[in-house]
Amino acid sequence: MTSPKPDPKAVAQDLRTLREFVQEVERLGGRMPDLTRALNRLQWALDTGADLVSAAEETRGVLSLYVADLHRACGDDFVCQAHIDRAWQARNVAWVLSWNKRESVLRLFLRNILRRLWGELKSDMKDAARAPIPALP
Repeated sequence: MTSPKPDPKAVAQDLRTLREFVQEVERLGGRMPDLTRALNRLQWALDTGADLVSAAEETRGVLSLYVADLHRACGDDFVCQAHIDRAWQARNVAWVLSWNKRESVLRLFLRNILRRLWGELKSDMKDAARAPIPALP
């Protein structure tokens, strides 16, 4: 029996609710560093999963176009088409794991993570620039 797929919107809402709860507890003077750390890790995992899904979908689109071009180049040659269809497993593994392919899931996944981290870093730098400079003693 398979378990139901979680709804990403519901998970995001649950995460927001938990963060609001932690903020309320901290506002009242409590501290929940373990829960805060766990929520940050959960957010990281959710964002990383989204990066992987995005990379896989992008690769699937490019790979579909590539295979369609190969079939179009074969024309009515059934032997050629059969050769393309038999090579699907090796081709798909290469498109997922190859570092040498620009459109591989691996490269696109790392690109997505780096873009997200760069965006977070730029945001942190802007926040730091806006912060008041402490007075010297």
